Amino acid sequence: MRRHEAGFTMIETLIGLLLLSFGLVAVLQSFSYAARTMAAADALHLAKTRLQTVQVLAEVSAYQSAPAAGEFSDGWTWQFDVRPVGGGLWEVRAGVTDLRHKQYQLATLKFDWELGRHHDAP
Repeated sequence: MRRHEAGFTMIETLIGLLLLSFGLVAVLQSFSYAARTMAAADALHLAKTRLQTVQVLAEVSAYQSAPAAGEFSDGWTWQFDVRPVGGGLWEVRAGVTDLRHKQYQLATLKFDWELGRHHDAP
C-alpha cells in the first residue's frame, strides 16, 4: 500500500464537512435572527403609525368623554378613551392590537384652553 498518494482521507473529509456544517448553521441562524428583528421592527413601526392615527381620532372627537373602538381594514383593532382629569386637562388613551393579539398603548394628557379658561375664571 502506498502512503504518499494525493488526496484526503475519509476522516479528514468528514471533519471538514462537520466544520462546514457548523459554519452554515451559524450563518443561517444569524439570517433567521435578522428576519425576526426586521419583522418586529416593521410591526412596531406600523403600531406607532396606527397609534398616531387613533390619537388623532381621539383628539378630533372634541374631547367627548366616551370610549370608542373600531377595526382597520387589515384586521388590526383600535380603541381610545378620552377622560377629563380636571382643570382643563384631558387624558387620551389610545391602543391598537395586532393580528397576533399583541397590544400597543399610548397615554397622553391634553390641555383644552377653552375649557381651562372657563374653569379658572372667577
